Amino acid sequence: MSLVESSCAAADPPALALRLQAATLAHARLAEAAAAAATELSVALGCDRVAIGLRDEADATRLLGVSHQAQAPAGRALARALAAAMDEAIDQAATLVHPQPTDGPPDIHWAHEALARDHAGTHAALCSVPLADAGRPLGAIVFERGAGRGFEPAEVALCEHLACLLGPLLELKRRQQRSLPRHALDELRALRDRLLGPGHAGTKLLACAVALAASAALVAAVVPADHRITGQARIEGAVQRVLVAPVDGFIEQVHARPGDVVAAGQVLAELARDELDSERRRWQSQAQQQGQAYAEALARHDRAQLVMALSRAEEARAQLDLAEQTLRRARLEAPFAGVVIQGDLSASLGAPVRRGDVLMTVAQGDGHRVIVEVDERDIAGLRVGQPGRMVLAASPAQPLALRIRRITPVAAVVQGRNVFEVEAAIEGATPPLRPGLRGIARIEAGRRPALWIASHRLVDWLRLQWWSWVA
Repeated sequence: MSLVESSCAAADPPALALRLQAATLAHARLAEAAAAAATELSVALGCDRVAIGLRDEADATRLLGVSHQAQAPAGRALARALAAAMDEAIDQAATLVHPQPTDGPPDIHWAHEALARDHAGTHAALCSVPLADAGRPLGAIVFERGAGRGFEPAEVALCEHLACLLGPLLELKRRQQRSLPRHALDELRALRDRLLGPGHAGTKLLACAVALAASAALVAAVVPADHRITGQARIEGAVQRVLVAPVDGFIEQVHARPGDVVAAGQVLAELARDELDSERRRWQSQAQQQGQAYAEALARHDRAQLVMALSRAEEARAQLDLAEQTLRRARLEAPFAGVVIQGDLSASLGAPVRRGDVLMTVAQGDGHRVIVEVDERDIAGLRVGQPGRMVLAASPAQPLALRIRRITPVAAVVQGRNVFEVEAAIEGATPPLRPGLRGIARIEAGRRPALWIASHRLVDWLRLQWWSWVA
């Protein structure tokens, strides 16, 4: 059996690959893993010395591990010579064998000749194999043998296969030892290569989208836009009156419904008057009786009875006046010419009502105002005199010009949220309006950056949550 055949048989490539992988991964630190891998290769391939080096960030090759040595000989002539031989193989991206085979390509071997002459012996055999990871040059391995033991093509091929296995393992170890800043820098460089190099169309499209989004956000953060505060709005009469039940009773007749135009003094509804008539007659009878008692006491010159009869007669007349007023008020009359906007009692005939219950609301038909329901989160941005516009659901193509006239200082709960009622006057020519119409109003609240307009609600919510949970 030849020397080559015995070396390859002793190496047993599959078993050697497993042992090499185990030796490399068994150590946490990169230098220790490189030294263990170099020792394993030296023993398996019958080499006097195996050296492994990797290129650093400055593209300078640094000797990382030497077989049978716990620490690489840094700063010595041997280390510089080994690094120079590694650079020679890396720069030519080829496996270099010294002495150079007669049938091989005309490669440059100056550094290998110097290494053999000065540190390994004139007739020593060298083989330098580049290391790579994902096609990127990583470092090199230098195999050394004494005189008379050269590297045959089968052994060179085995060394190249083992280098293909060892390169990614060493790169993995080096990545694990990186500091956080170095890790971030490497990721940025990798991203730069993907963006500027060939391929990676998805990454480039994503980068373009991120750049466009960032540019849009920058423009939105700088360029101002009109800030408008939106709220539900309704039309009301400039003057409104509420008609309430004067006494406890029952609804007897209804003469008007919401939407009807009424004249001043027109009867809108009537309450049952039987009990009120009885009450008026009772006090009328009491007044007559006390008047007769007063006349009798006056005829008898009875001062005590005279005073008592006079007092009771005045009380009876006062109660009679009250009963007559209540009887008159049982007929609900329109206080002025206008429109009934609330209170459909047509379906409540005979229903009982209590004193003070709201029965109808009448608004003047020749004057209107707008009530805008503004959320409590936006009320701080409103001031009296600010302009706005309103669009009615009944006529969305005809916006109405508004101007704030009054801001109610007390909030009201509407559909589970706090709102402030802002009163606004309608400016300019208006189409025919009726109280009760609803729509949406937008109040001009100045100019703010577009990004602030889009995000201030979320920012305010986050501040509130921060205050309630953290601060």
